Amino acid sequence: MSHPSRWRRASLALGIPVALLLAACSSSSSSGGGSSSSSASSSSGITPVTNTSATCQAVQLGPIVRCQNFYTAFWPTIKKNMAKLYAQAKATDGGQLVVWDWYPLPAQEISMFEKVYPGITITTRGLNFNLGSAIVTAKATGARDSDIVKGSITTMTQLYDQGYWQKVDWAALGVPKQFLQIGGAATGLLPDSIQTEFAQYNTTKQASPPPAALTGYVGSQWHGKLVTEGYEGYVFAGYGMKYGQAKMVSLIKQLKSSGNLTVSSNDASLLSAGENPVDFAEDLGQSDPS
Repeated sequence: MSHPSRWRRASLALGIPVALLLAACSSSSSSGGGSSSSSASSSSGITPVTNTSATCQAVQLGPIVRCQNFYTAFWPTIKKNMAKLYAQAKATDGGQLVVWDWYPLPAQEISMFEKVYPGITITTRGLNFNLGSAIVTAKATGARDSDIVKGSITTMTQLYDQGYWQKVDWAALGVPKQFLQIGGAATGLLPDSIQTEFAQYNTTKQASPPPAALTGYVGSQWHGKLVTEGYEGYVFAGYGMKYGQAKMVSLIKQLKSSGNLTVSSNDASLLSAGENPVDFAEDLGQSDPS
């Protein structure tokens, strides 16, 4: 899997099987990479069970495609390959599975995983902004690092381009090719979730809901009211995909130069205090209910 943008873990239902796939595909001496998207450090060493007759009953859900017959046409093959990978993972590094993420994995998730897959022991770290640099440092020094990284596909592709992961042929393990369309099958990354950006707003300072369209924030009435973090720039990605890169860049420059949009590493506090009552941030980004 690989979720900077901010890194986010996948849902538990997906996280458990994908983690096993990644653990078995990883080696104990190099890093593996969660849109989340997922990546492993090396290609699987098993001979996978294949199912060339499976055909996806595709349904378009926004930007993604899902297969209505996933659990009948694809899951049996994936489950057989997971059994092989599970055996391989238990025999690798004493069954140790190291997971680095933006935040440490919840104890409940670890407990559930280890109950389903006895013989696998998870060690987790939450590294926040230091996640990428920790991976780079570990590889440079030969230290034990993460078998799995769950985080933004934008960061994973950068580390992938620098040679931190080999490709994993997810389709050979039974994953529908339609699941690989975000990021591209050629990258070896497996997107397992999609993160949504919102215009979060402080209702004590902004009584009415803010505009749904980004172009609605260009007026002078929004001067000094907008904030986002530097890595949240992908909030404009949808606009760029629809109207083109030039218009996207022009909109960002206009919002910043006009003083409407502030880029800050302290956006949550600015939003909570009402200094900047509208925050372009992700769906899981705020723990402060105010």
